[in-house]
Formats: sequence, C-alpha cells, structure tokens
Amino acid sequence: MSAKYYYLSIIAYKRGVHWQTNKEKPYHWLLFIRKGDDVRTADQGIAHQLHGMPGGFHYDGPENILDINKPVAKFLEVDIGRVPCEQLDAVT
Repeated sequence: MSAKYYYLSIIAYKRGVHWQTNKEKPYHWLLFIRKGDDVRTADQGIAHQLHGMPGGFHYDGPENILDINKPVAKFLEVDIGRVPCEQLDAVT
C-alpha cells in the first residue's frame, strides 16, 4: 500500500492597483495544502497566510478554504512539496 500525500503549493494573487499612485500593488502570497478526493487538483484545503500591511502583519492560524480559485485574481501557483496524510496535524 502506497502512502497518500497532500500537495503543498505556494499561490500568488494579484491585488489590483493602488488608488493614488495607479501602480500595481505587490502580490499576496499564501501556502495551500490541497485536500479532497484528488489531492493533486482539489480546490479545497488549508491555507496559511499573513494578513495586514507592512509593519502590521498578523497570522490568524490555518484557514479552511472551500474554493482556492476564488477570488478570481489568482495569478500563479507552484507545487513545492507534499505532506503525508498521517502528518497533516503537524502543519494545521
């Protein structure tokens, strides 16, 4: 029997342009652990991300995400690793 894994990705979102400078804002980044029937393509999972602004970031803990494709501003996604299913509690 082979081990089952959840895939870990880093995802970037576009945040639009700054209202005053009209320059594109920096990307928003999050780490995402895919869960579901097909762990390679599942849209649901657990996200780890920082919220706030420079000088005032905070981490609220893991977030359950039902559809990683929302908001539609998702720009880039790269698989960076795997988490064995039996070790999921260590990263959530």
